[in-house]
Amino acid sequence: MGAWQGERVMEQSFRNRLVFGLCIGALSLAACGDDDDTPADTGPVDMGRTDMGPRDMGPPDEDMGADEDMGTEEDAGPPDMGPPPAAINVRVAHLVANGPNIKVCMSVGAPDSGMFADIPMELTSALGRSDGLPYRGIAYYNGALFEAGRDYQLRLFASDTLTSTTCPATAADDGSLYTLVLRARGDGSGDINTGSYYTLAATGLAADPATGMLPNVCGLLLNGPCMAGTDRTMGQVSFDVQLFVDTDPNEVDPDNVLVSVMGGSPNAPPIKICFDPDGPGDMAPVSLGLEAVRFGAVTAFAEVPMDVSAGTLAIFPMIGADMDPSSCTTLAPTGPRYVPLPLPVPAATEAMLERIDCTFTRGNRYTIFTAGIADNDCNMMTGENCTEPTDSTVIPYRVSGEEADTPEQDGCPEM
Repeated sequence: MGAWQGERVMEQSFRNRLVFGLCIGALSLAACGDDDDTPADTGPVDMGRTDMGPRDMGPPDEDMGADEDMGTEEDAGPPDMGPPPAAINVRVAHLVANGPNIKVCMSVGAPDSGMFADIPMELTSALGRSDGLPYRGIAYYNGALFEAGRDYQLRLFASDTLTSTTCPATAADDGSLYTLVLRARGDGSGDINTGSYYTLAATGLAADPATGMLPNVCGLLLNGPCMAGTDRTMGQVSFDVQLFVDTDPNEVDPDNVLVSVMGGSPNAPPIKICFDPDGPGDMAPVSLGLEAVRFGAVTAFAEVPMDVSAGTLAIFPMIGADMDPSSCTTLAPTGPRYVPLPLPVPAATEAMLERIDCTFTRGNRYTIFTAGIADNDCNMMTGENCTEPTDSTVIPYRVSGEEADTPEQDGCPEM
């Protein structure tokens, strides 16, 4: 099994219910008519025009008005089937800096059978990328692809190995880069469950196809060997596909920016993102409430009670005993390990841009993806050549609300 291959079954649990109702009504009214009971006229016969209008019947016994109001008619539509089933919402992110564009093929199988259909679906095209998902590409949540009570086999291919949107039949030597199985369930026992949101992220480093070796971009000087394997807690950085449980993107706060950080840069140390309102000025960075995050992990959402649209995001690598991951006030903005990222954030033009926001506004929810291979010209111990995050990328991805316009219209400078 190659460095890009493996199989992984993950256990995650989350439940949620949506309630939806529909009522249809109609109101029907009918008019009432009267008969003429006046006695016949015994005088000379009037050969002129006869008055056919209604005759005075005196006061009615009871005011009937219009026909009796029957209220809303009974709904003649289909019977109420109850609330629709909650969706399983999955988005896909490509964070492998030295990897090719990827295509994802999906096959469906009966639960816990280990057997999958030989006519798989090319999932990446369904996500709107017929050319495959590029590095820094992030596809938005799709709630129509997975159904509870089934198992799904996902296979990742380099885009240039698939000449069409047709996926090869399942086989041990199908040329896939990676294979995993997800169990979709409605009772909370699956890897992906109804009413929940997930990020399926390709992370890590691709090995050299000829040697099977990872690039030498790790260590304090970012030029040493990297540790093979997929245990992110141990610093292993081989290619892997990770499943993260997300928060419902529709849960927003009009008074706050809601933001979390996903660590996707494989050779970077744990980092803390703070906010420096005046950039290189005298003001110290202030906390956004974000925890320090290592590669392969994601922080909880922080509430930021202000728009973050100008100034600098201050990125602090957590190296050395003097670096306090719980506070920004102890991190000197002019210190050697401060990496500034000016706002608006430069946009990665390869990313799926419809939800890339370069500033952060209240009433929205964001995931900041860190990605890329940290520049080995940057000496993190001395700060030399660490003036900007060159190959490393910060992707501010808005997960709430409507789609944004293009980065040019949103005021995002290009990288």
